[in-house]
Amino acid sequence: MRSISSTSGTQTHVFAPPGPLIGGSADYAKAVGAFFHPLEFQHNRRFFPDLPLIFSHPFSMERHAALHRPVDHHFSKIVRDIRPDVIIIDYLFTSLYVPSAFHCGVPVVMITLNREKEFYRDQRKLGVIPSQASNSRIAEWRLGRFENEVHANSDHIVVLSPHDIPTDCKQAARTTVIEPMLDNHPKRWCNEEQGNVFFVGNVNHYPNLCAVRWLCESLAPHLAACAPELRITIIGAEPLEAPETWKQPNVVLLGRSTADEVLRQFTACGIFIAPIENSFGSKIKILEALSHATPLVATAEALTGVPGSTGIPLFTLDDPKGAAELITGIIRSPGNLEDLSRLMDEIRDSNLDRSRTAWPMLIQSAISKGVMPRQIQAWSLLRFQKAPAGGKKKIIRTRHKNQVIDVNNISSHWIRSQGLGPLEQFEGCPLRWTADLATLTIRIDPVNPPSWLRVCAWNITPIEGSNLKVFANDVNVLSGAINHRTFDRVVPLSQLMGQCELTLRFESEGYQIPGDDRILGVALKSVLLGSSWHNLKAHSFRFPRLPRIVGTLKGMFRS
Repeated sequence: MRSISSTSGTQTHVFAPPGPLIGGSADYAKAVGAFFHPLEFQHNRRFFPDLPLIFSHPFSMERHAALHRPVDHHFSKIVRDIRPDVIIIDYLFTSLYVPSAFHCGVPVVMITLNREKEFYRDQRKLGVIPSQASNSRIAEWRLGRFENEVHANSDHIVVLSPHDIPTDCKQAARTTVIEPMLDNHPKRWCNEEQGNVFFVGNVNHYPNLCAVRWLCESLAPHLAACAPELRITIIGAEPLEAPETWKQPNVVLLGRSTADEVLRQFTACGIFIAPIENSFGSKIKILEALSHATPLVATAEALTGVPGSTGIPLFTLDDPKGAAELITGIIRSPGNLEDLSRLMDEIRDSNLDRSRTAWPMLIQSAISKGVMPRQIQAWSLLRFQKAPAGGKKKIIRTRHKNQVIDVNNISSHWIRSQGLGPLEQFEGCPLRWTADLATLTIRIDPVNPPSWLRVCAWNITPIEGSNLKVFANDVNVLSGAINHRTFDRVVPLSQLMGQCELTLRFESEGYQIPGDDRILGVALKSVLLGSSWHNLKAHSFRFPRLPRIVGTLKGMFRS
């Protein structure tokens, strides 16, 4: 947020829960100059999630998102009001709450924090599945399918370490690695408690559970043998809830503790230890240690997301005795601790500048490249969601299955336009002048896209016999002259399945009226879109091509 908000000419809007504590997301957004829009989880008691979801195998947060679908309606309204150039989604599962982000014609940047399918598999093996999620292979498979679909439809993907780059070559080509880094904290490591080996991590998060178990059951006995004066201090595990195997003489469990105590431990401990087993994403505890310049020993997996970490002492989880000897040797040599603290400063400072400049460059690239075609399947959770029963539908589709919409006259359906004048009246009917080149982009349903286009124009163009060409997503679908009668043409639209946007481009001969700075093209009466030919029959119109066809047939018979 800070890197983006500090970029010149950038206006940042944040849609997130405000947080119950002072200094939460609302306060932070305002502190960096961003506009904050509070996200509130208001359960609609009159709304029930789809029955297939209840009886299927839901993965993390899926059921909660289904019960709070009004979140997406609120988000969609904000997007229509502010018309952003880029949407940044901070987490894969956030897509469950705001699927309309993939339907509003704006580039989407997805931040991937973990390799979520693999992370879910590990949770299943350890029996620590999140609440309301299914402990089944089907749920794991569904999550993998959802993860791939989100990545496939994101214009840009941001990962926190090279280990998290998607294996799909097309997705990998759109991926940028931006390793996060925290600022230099004003409170620095001072080594007040040299015999303290510190770790922080809530055991409700399974990687921390594995780390605390290893510290207590594997490392503690060997550390007691190597250096009886050393102790392991752990924040994140309650002593009354800990199993007996964790209660070692040289282990101090401080429970959930407080933020102040975490800060004190980082600055006063002898050394910080990170026995992390997985290589997912980036570890916040490592970034905090770097921020305080706290000496650190870690596994190689814990240092994913930290470039230039060569020089940090490493150990492996299958050699706790070697880890104990490594820690003892470093702590008993104060000079080594000081050198290690200076190395933390160097690693942090070398990465800070690069991480600060990466986001502005990525956003500029996203804006310049535009929106790629979406390939959203009928089963996908990224489809438009239903409005709550009895509630007002706030997500606007370009047209419904049994409805014809005049997109020329209803500007709320527009994503962007160029070269279209304001709405006027002519003979009691709508009129909108185009320039010699005009475009209109609208959202369409990728599962049920429009099947026909009807263009009606008034015969009041300044140039007699002015020709009009209409392109649908750069495909020429209509050409004709506007001469002695009203222009009225209907053409089928094809190859729109799976696309989320339809851009109509109108090209005509331009004419500038003396004394008027506008370049006028044609006078549009209506631009109709529909998905059912049955609806078209209900809108009476003439077939202006019929006389030409008959004249052509007469010429053929004469010849």
